[in-house]
Amino acid sequence: RINLTSVVFGKVMKMMTGNTGASIYSTPSKNVPMGVAVVKVHGVVSDMVSESRVHLMMKHYPNKRHYKEGEKEMMAALMMISDECGLSHVNIREWAGPLRSVIPGSGERIEEKEAIFAEYAPGASLEILNLKLSPSEIVELIERVDHKIIHQAALFDLLFVQGDRHGENVFLTEDGKLKLIDTRDTTLSVLDSLFLPGTFILQRNLLGNDGVFERKPGPFKSHWPQLMFDYRCHVPGGYIGKRYPKQVQQCMEKFSSMTVDQLMQTYKFPMRQNAVRLKDSSTDMLAVGFEEAIKKRPFRISYRNQPQDGYAP
Repeated sequence: RINLTSVVFGKVMKMMTGNTGASIYSTPSKNVPMGVAVVKVHGVVSDMVSESRVHLMMKHYPNKRHYKEGEKEMMAALMMISDECGLSHVNIREWAGPLRSVIPGSGERIEEKEAIFAEYAPGASLEILNLKLSPSEIVELIERVDHKIIHQAALFDLLFVQGDRHGENVFLTEDGKLKLIDTRDTTLSVLDSLFLPGTFILQRNLLGNDGVFERKPGPFKSHWPQLMFDYRCHVPGGYIGKRYPKQVQQCMEKFSSMTVDQLMQTYKFPMRQNAVRLKDSSTDMLAVGFEEAIKKRPFRISYRNQPQDGYAP
C-alpha cells in the first residue's frame, strides 16, 4: 500500500486519490531513478476501493476495467514529445504495462493485469496545501517556486492543450519544486489550466464557482491562493508573446511543418484529433504568439461570464 502522506512546514499532508475507481499502490521499478513507482490498477477490490465502488465504475465506465483505450499510446507519445521539446522535467513520467502482484489486504493475486505506472511526485498537491497551510505559509511556499518552472508549465499546458490542470494535478515540495501529474487523460483535447487565464479553472480560482456562474456576482474580497500560479505573475511584463525557449521553438516549428498524417505516423497518437490539436497549437503559438493562441484553443467548459478575449477580468 502506498504511503499517501508527506510533510510540508512540519504539517502532515494526507494525499487525495482523486475521483477514481482504481487502487493506487507502490511497486519496485527499474524505470525511475528512485527504484519505486506508483501503480494504478482498475477493477480490483481492495482496502482502498470497495466492491460496490468497483461495480459502479464497471457499470458506468466499462473501459475502466483496464486503462482507457489508446491511453498507452498517448502516454508514449507524450513522453517522446516532452523529451524532444525539453519539457520532460515539468511532468512526471508515466507508462503502461503488465503487473504481477499480490494486492495488500485482500491477498488477491494479479497476473499480467494491465496497469498504469508513474514516478512519484514529491511534496503535496496544491489542493491539499491550500487546505492545510496558513495564508502566510502558502505565500512563502509560492515565493520559493522558480518563476521559470511556472513559465514552462504554462508552455507545456498550452502546447499540449491540457484540459484538467486543477490543484490536485500540480504538486509542490517545501523547497518550491513543482511537478505536473495526470496529464495523459486530457492531453490534446480541450484547454483548462490554472496556469492559463480565461480557462474555467483559473476563473474559478479568481471568482469561485458562484462567481463563475453568476449565482453570486462580485466584487470578491478573497481568492484562492492558486490564482498566484497564473503564468502572467511569473514572466517579464506578464507577457510571453513569441519569446519561446529555443528547444520549444524548434519543436513547434517541426510540428507546424508536418502534416497530420506525418504526426500520426511519427508519434503514434491514438486519435487523429490529437495530431490535429498539436499541429494547430504549434502553428498558432508561432504565428500569433502565446496570448493570442490561448484564445484560439477550445475551452473545456463554457460559463456565463467567460470573457470574450480569453482573459480573466
